[in-house]
Amino acid sequence: MCGNSNSRPDYHLLDCSLAETPARMLDFDSWPRRDAIRSGIIQHEWFDWSELFIEGIPDRLSLVSKEFESSSIRIACLATDNQSISDPFIRIVEIDSARLSASYFKAIWDEQSTRLSGKLAAVARIVLVWDSTEKWIILNDRFYEIGLFVLLGRHFRRVPHFFHRLDALELLDRFSRILRVNKVAGLAQIDRWSDDL
Repeated sequence: MCGNSNSRPDYHLLDCSLAETPARMLDFDSWPRRDAIRSGIIQHEWFDWSELFIEGIPDRLSLVSKEFESSSIRIACLATDNQSISDPFIRIVEIDSARLSASYFKAIWDEQSTRLSGKLAAVARIVLVWDSTEKWIILNDRFYEIGLFVLLGRHFRRVPHFFHRLDALELLDRFSRILRVNKVAGLAQIDRWSDDL
């Protein structure tokens, strides 16, 4: 059960067990391999995380929340540059979908937006975004500026693309750098993602 709610005018800060979040489905030691997400996937999009900020992340998240009729969006820091998460609890920033444009940046720059010392926007290397239905998740790796939108198997239909997807060559380059493998091995990992489609 999530607790320790700190309400702000436009968003809430909650401490939740990892088991109460989609983090329970993730294996960070495998990132970005397909087995990093232990769940059925019916659709995914790899995109450039920094480009998303240029396009306007609150607007993109608003599109996702409208498509899935999400009343709120949840954001959490799963790992920093120095460590992956080991605390069984994480701080969740919950923003009402209608307040995303006004509150997103305020919320992620809040001094208490992580259980660590620091603001989520400054300390987070890997961030997880989702809603209460857990039909979809967004996972990003700030170090490699790569993001992943995943539509989970509980959802019954495919949806429009929300992000400007990375082309095959750019995705191959990033996979090879992240996994520190040659292009052939990187392509094999990308192909494993395609098996879900």
